[in-house]
Amino acid sequence: FKNDNLEFLCLDISKDNLPNADCVIIRQVLQHLSNTEIKQILKKLQDYKYLILTEHLPIGDFTANKDIISGQGIRLKQNSGVNILKAPFNFRIKKEKQLQEYILDNNKGRIITMLYSIF
Repeated sequence: FKNDNLEFLCLDISKDNLPNADCVIIRQVLQHLSNTEIKQILKKLQDYKYLILTEHLPIGDFTANKDIISGQGIRLKQNSGVNILKAPFNFRIKKEKQLQEYILDNNKGRIITMLYSIF
């Protein structure tokens, strides 16, 4: 996709400075990071208008945001997943909208994409 006022960048969100923009798209990244790293990233996102976030979550009830060591798999093995709206993150938003949900075969969870309007 190309447009004069549109640019896509591939950055290391935990280390790189983020550009000025209206929207950030993060696809299945946070689930691999520790809660400390996620908190650092969420601080960087507070000034954007929108966040489109895709994460891999368990099906049914689960305990959100169990901490992991970065790069040691994902929280799904602990019946957990990242929910940036719950503790310890408590990310503040104006509005949320589910854009997509895909249920994986063999009870391997679901892939959910959310649109957050940020303060």
